[in-house]
Amino acid sequence: MDSPTPRACSKCRSSDDLHLVTLGEPGGGQPGRALLYCARCRAQPGHRIDISWPLGLLTPGTFLELYRMGKTVSDPRMAVHLVFGQGNDWIATEAADLLERRRLGE
Repeated sequence: MDSPTPRACSKCRSSDDLHLVTLGEPGGGQPGRALLYCARCRAQPGHRIDISWPLGLLTPGTFLELYRMGKTVSDPRMAVHLVFGQGNDWIATEAADLLERRRLGE
């Protein structure tokens, strides 16, 4: 595993009240990008936030559930590093496998 990297809002670089968000139409069928947003950026109009999960409550299992549910198609290795502050080959591999299964319609 890599050394932890400080996590920050994908939009403004703030580290306050971070949530993992998926951008897309709420309840829609199109998967979105997985990003970190602070409270201020989440509140800005014009964002189509489908899921917003407090970073402090996010576990590897809930992270993988986003891929299992088809809520994101973000590159798993980049998303794992973004969310957990470091790489984790097991989580990234599991997420990549889930993406591939959804692509194949399994």
